[in-house]
Amino acid sequence: MQYGQMGGSNKLNKAIYHCFQYIDETEARKFVRKFQDQPHESVQVIHTYRELILGAFLGQNGFHVKHDYEIDLKTPDWCSFDDSSNLQYVVELASFHPDAATSQDIVRQIREKGIWGNFVKPNTERLYHAIAEKVLAYRALAKEHKFPYIVAIYGESFAAIKQEELDECLFGTEAGLFSRFPEFSGFLFFEESAGSYLFFYKPNPHAVRPMSLPSGRFEKHRGGA
Repeated sequence: MQYGQMGGSNKLNKAIYHCFQYIDETEARKFVRKFQDQPHESVQVIHTYRELILGAFLGQNGFHVKHDYEIDLKTPDWCSFDDSSNLQYVVELASFHPDAATSQDIVRQIREKGIWGNFVKPNTERLYHAIAEKVLAYRALAKEHKFPYIVAIYGESFAAIKQEELDECLFGTEAGLFSRFPEFSGFLFFEESAGSYLFFYKPNPHAVRPMSLPSGRFEKHRGGA
């Protein structure tokens, strides 16, 4: 393989190389440096891989994306450019995990029983703040440079984000994030399902700079992570 081993397993390594097919070599090399700087078994490798999946999905759909492109000293996860090198939109991936108590329970049960068997607590409040934090991080920049801004979240299986929780965060009548922040152009949610990653895009009906992205599927490499 051109860049050597980057993930902690051959499956993950093949999945990383599969994603590289959908982004420019310059962007792929940025991820090579990131993966090589991270211990192969670290949690951060998985976070970096999810950033890569997001960019590969955008590239698969015909967008020319750049990773960590600097805008006023900030480096959002992905920026898309048109054929004239004009900025089309910016995407930032938010982290969302089970709460601390649930995480501890998951670790304990898997260690003791090999499986976790409890129910996931409601996530609405935590999910709302996770999205809002990312919106606020780039709100001023989006207003100043007038670009559409999109927040993405990967749905971890143990976090179990429910559709009704997500809709309440985005479309809630009192404090829905879409109406509260018109600079927030849309929300992109993705999760793993039966060997693929499924993407669901929700545009903000109140956006000052609307942006349309496709929903769809990104297939794993056979034997991928």
